[in-house]
Amino acid sequence: MKASLWAATISAAAFVSGAALGQVPPSNYHEQQLRDLNRSFELRQRDLQREQQRDFEVNRRGAAPRTQRMLLGEPRPGCPVGSAGC
Repeated sequence: MKASLWAATISAAAFVSGAALGQVPPSNYHEQQLRDLNRSFELRQRDLQREQQRDFEVNRRGAAPRTQRMLLGEPRPGCPVGSAGC
């Protein structure tokens, strides 16, 4: 009798925990967790790639005037004209 009562208690607990998870079987629940986690990683990776591309473009635009000054032989801002080490 105690064994059947114990089995009924375990069955009821499993049923209640299933209800708490939205009636999703355990394997589907874990698969959904993995899908959600993977989607989160994919979204974060995409955001990082966009951020890196934006930073690259901003840095490239900022470097263009410096490159032009070096090619034209113009002194850097704050350097006196004709100075050798500036």
